Amino acid sequence: MRRLLVLLALLCLVAGSAASASEYTTIEDLNGHDIGVQTAVLYEDLIRSRVPNTTFQYYTMPNDMILALQSGKIDAYLIEEVSYGVQKKNHPDLAVLEEPAGYINATCIIGNNEKQDRILSELNAFIAESRENGLLDELYDYWIADFDPVNDTCDTTGFTGENGVISIAVEGGYEPFSFISNGNISGFDVDFACRFARAYGYTPEFYEVPFASRAVSTISG
Repeated sequence: MRRLLVLLALLCLVAGSAASASEYTTIEDLNGHDIGVQTAVLYEDLIRSRVPNTTFQYYTMPNDMILALQSGKIDAYLIEEVSYGVQKKNHPDLAVLEEPAGYINATCIIGNNEKQDRILSELNAFIAESRENGLLDELYDYWIADFDPVNDTCDTTGFTGENGVISIAVEGGYEPFSFISNGNISGFDVDFACRFARAYGYTPEFYEVPFASRAVSTISG
């Protein structure tokens, strides 16, 4: 049986500049317009019934959707609230509908292999500990609230590895979760995974994998 760690994320509808976004006050106002969505995330299912005449355009990375929006290929795109906050810092002309698109379950998939049960148990324990000791708040402040894409880095050293190697799939170009900073993989997801690996005696190996392929690759072990 697959075991999934379930989190909750708020989705936003980004609709261009403040001037153009003023044309849209509800999700229904976007009916018949082109809306961007990242391939395989299925965010469009949250609003599909409310915009039956809309065409959804699919993109590999969030930055691709920003370019499509700016070039007029799409009129809006779906993105997590956290990611939008980072994008807004880099692209202050972006605006967002006040009405959220909805909530989604974000998953952390544990590979289908002999380490599955152990890693799942350890990861759940580490998340609980991190919530209690304030680590999750610390990571949120550093990587999200005060995110600096130029200078923010994480420590990817200091692993003892007595319990082996864990292979971790990340997107690699999705600020603030995983991206390349000064030639090194970095971001919220990477920092959290490294801290988990140090705490439980693993050596992490990160692989940049497109979102659409991550679930299949991880489940297959």
